[in-house]
Amino acid sequence: MSYSTDLKTYLTAIETKRQCCRDAYECGVNLRPYESVCAQDTGAWLRGAFVACGTMSDPAKQYYICFRTKSEALALIREILESEGIPPSDGVWRHQQILYLRDSSKIEDFMALIGASRYSLQLMELKVIKGMSADANRRTNADLANCSRAADASARQVAAIKKLIKTKKLQLLSAELVETAEIRLQYPEMSLDELKNMFPTPITKSGLNHRLHRLTEEADGE
Repeated sequence: MSYSTDLKTYLTAIETKRQCCRDAYECGVNLRPYESVCAQDTGAWLRGAFVACGTMSDPAKQYYICFRTKSEALALIREILESEGIPPSDGVWRHQQILYLRDSSKIEDFMALIGASRYSLQLMELKVIKGMSADANRRTNADLANCSRAADASARQVAAIKKLIKTKKLQLLSAELVETAEIRLQYPEMSLDELKNMFPTPITKSGLNHRLHRLTEEADGE
């Protein structure tokens, strides 16, 4: 069963107590104008119109509601949606004019308006889950990028230190630079935050970074 079929089955099973709402729903199913009597009539009419000519994609795949019918009925659907603050967009599908909603907030509002509160809540929950997943992915990508940059920097530093050793220039540098070179060679996989803790004398991350930069500059000067 498709998402739209499941939703329409749910909508048609909604029991309406007020006669005016039942009349509004029937007019919506037949896409006929209706004069509202109570505040729920508009939602009932749109519920009927959706059952008659609407479709909705599974929000796990995409946010999309579409109405396909004759232009006169589309104009009426547009008018009612706009009156409820849910303006639709125009489109063409197989040479036929359509109205559609792609904004998830509008779809939430529409679902609530037509009485599909269960689906509206599901959509909100799905948005939260997607948002959390997107945030987690962004953090993971950022962490991977940071690790990649740190690994590249470490490789450059190690190469520079080995060059200084090969050219016998390292022994001519200050004791703190020699110490830094030895510790970096011993722990090439460590980040600066980890590496600074390997020094017998406390050193800040910026101080360590400065020393490593000095070492690469000395090697580049060869």
